[in-house]
Amino acid sequence: MSYLNPLLAFGSRNLKNASRVSGVAGFIIPDLTPESASALRRKGVELPDNIVYLAAPNTPSARLKKIAVASRGFVYAVVLLGVTGARKGKNNLPPARFIRSLRRLSPHTPVFAGFGVSSPSSAAELARYADGVIIGSAIMDIIENVPKSRAATAVASFVAACKKAISSIKTVNKRPKRF
Repeated sequence: MSYLNPLLAFGSRNLKNASRVSGVAGFIIPDLTPESASALRRKGVELPDNIVYLAAPNTPSARLKKIAVASRGFVYAVVLLGVTGARKGKNNLPPARFIRSLRRLSPHTPVFAGFGVSSPSSAAELARYADGVIIGSAIMDIIENVPKSRAATAVASFVAACKKAISSIKTVNKRPKRF
């Protein structure tokens, strides 16, 4: 995950080589839209082929379709408006309708949901509708707030609790869950 400018500064050849060597499967570039990527490519800028685009609950349907078609690997369903980060208390997750509509627009590309997922219960709630759940900030919070000697164990425990919560729910879709 990176903003576009550091990737451009790194250079397309360096990016391809470093990605191959390190096993990068895809890129989440939050400030790059499918339209901008097309325009840059027309100008000769080499971008990765395997870009995951972000879709938000307030994205118009026509744009959601473009995002679903252009995304590679998965479509990132941003479930909260605002900035990312683990939320304290009850998450105000969007209606299931948003994730369901994005999945309909993306029949061959999984939809993973994230942004503000901070607990096993919020991960499980998203997993009822999405093909996968993205948890970043909550894990970073653990790493930053637990003594270094216990961070790996604390992260593993949190991830195991999320996986257990996700495994225990009844899904409302037919695609297999991804952990």
